[in-house]
Amino acid sequence: MTVVRSVVVEGLAARPDPVTYELNPDINIFYGLNGTGKTSLLKLISSAIRNDIGPIRRVPFIQAEVSFLVPGLSEPITRTITKLTVDTTPIPQGPMVQAFGGAQFMLNVGPTPGWTTVEPSRDTNFYVCSYLSIFRLIGEQLVAFEAQPYSEQRLDQLFAQQIHQRWLQYFNTESALVRREQEVGLAAILSSLFSATEPAFAKTTGNVASAYDRAKHFLERQGSHLNANAQQFAKRYEADPRLRAVVNDIEAVEDRIHHAELKRTEFERLVGEFISTNKHINFLPSGLTVTVPTGEIGIDLLSSGEKHVLQLLLESLASESSPILIDEPEMSLHIDWQNRLLLAMRTVNDEAQIVAATHSPEIMAAFADGKIFRL
Repeated sequence: MTVVRSVVVEGLAARPDPVTYELNPDINIFYGLNGTGKTSLLKLISSAIRNDIGPIRRVPFIQAEVSFLVPGLSEPITRTITKLTVDTTPIPQGPMVQAFGGAQFMLNVGPTPGWTTVEPSRDTNFYVCSYLSIFRLIGEQLVAFEAQPYSEQRLDQLFAQQIHQRWLQYFNTESALVRREQEVGLAAILSSLFSATEPAFAKTTGNVASAYDRAKHFLERQGSHLNANAQQFAKRYEADPRLRAVVNDIEAVEDRIHHAELKRTEFERLVGEFISTNKHINFLPSGLTVTVPTGEIGIDLLSSGEKHVLQLLLESLASESSPILIDEPEMSLHIDWQNRLLLAMRTVNDEAQIVAATHSPEIMAAFADGKIFRL
């Protein structure tokens, strides 16, 4: 898993002294007054991991150093940046004035800062993290080529599109993993059936009824059926060691599939707990829908708080072992939801490091002082 180890920033939000933080591998919560640099700190961390200076061109700082661990490397990567210029309104120079959505935006024509990598690592790769901004529920990639300002309806549509894409990305990845496990299981089963030697008396992890249920479920996943009732299965199971060996293989596969689906199961359960007032979220292979007493609606018609918690939990589900950076996760949430939110995110995914910036005492209330940093 990718884990941010430390961050040092000189001149953060015009501070006279540098700030230094050693981060936890699980939960990190930064709090402070407006203008103390919480958002800037998250952007610096995100830019370091992604090796992308775009989001920090206008961040107020002088120099930053971010150290993080990535899978496959024994030593942490340390990236430093010195800001060579502070962006101001540049003088327009012909083609450097860009039309965007009917408005004129002047592009910066001066020197641009860049990352340098500090020993012992010379790694300049792009790594993955999630950065969720308070300013929008939709990502920059969906709005980059659209005219502004946006109508409320268009913002809702873009949010639904983003959630749809993120859900399908995760669901398809999980489905591919399940299919691979099924293929491995089928290969093991065929090996047991065609083995030249008689298998030993194989014992399953449960009783005969459990063996029957697992065999039945396994075949149903393949679109097939078990052509025997429970009594017929039990009779053959007791007499046939090859069948017992096959069931052992099936149980191993089902255990691995259960583990692969566990995060999604927790995600669906927690979303149902948060969004439960006359609404039921349907988690379908084709996308997410919402059932209400009068019929079915799209997720674009959820309340702002429901959209926010759905997005955060889905991001936790889909982030695997990549860090999740959240700017003011309490936005639009009832205080009870604020108190539960980060714990719920960790329940969905206990591998992803969370770094949050907040003003909310309720967000911080569930965590020990060692997880909380004051800016």
